[in-house]
Amino acid sequence: MKKNGFTLIELVVVIVILGILAVVAAPKFMNLQNDARDASLKGLKGAIESTLDVTYAKLSVLGLENASYVVNHEDMLSPDQKGSAVVADLSSLGCTKESRTCVFEYGYPSNYGPTLATLINGISNNEISPNDDFVAVWLPGDKEQSLAITFKNNVEKYDKDGQTFAKLKSNKCYIRYPRPLRDNHKPKVTIIPCE
Repeated sequence: MKKNGFTLIELVVVIVILGILAVVAAPKFMNLQNDARDASLKGLKGAIESTLDVTYAKLSVLGLENASYVVNHEDMLSPDQKGSAVVADLSSLGCTKESRTCVFEYGYPSNYGPTLATLINGISNNEISPNDDFVAVWLPGDKEQSLAITFKNNVEKYDKDGQTFAKLKSNKCYIRYPRPLRDNHKPKVTIIPCE
């Protein structure tokens, strides 16, 4: 005669098997979020590097690839920069006089966050209240005056002297974009992984 249900031994065996599967599989699934973020950073790094090549080529066509400081509007210049900087029509790069956000050094986008936001979709031009997935903030104490391009939830606000600024929450999970420093020196874009 056949019994209905499972014996205690059968239940224990099933629970042990499920426990073993959980121990083996859980670590692989727990790190998926960081892997997805790292993959997003790799995609954005590719977009940034492609943008560097395109902007250098377009500035070369304009004869501005060796200029130490190029802007699309003279309001971007401080009084001491007015004699040494070049003001140019950069509308072919998407930088219009109305935007007032584009700064280039030696043929590449400067380490000015709004310039990258103008050139690359997905980077917010407002670090305090980002409206895109990524935001560019300054890396304090960085000798190359780099920007950190990170996820908007990896940024926190702080007040200093009555002004609101943004900074990284953690020293992980961002793209480091250094300032272009000299002729024909493409900025080295690096990923700091999320781990």
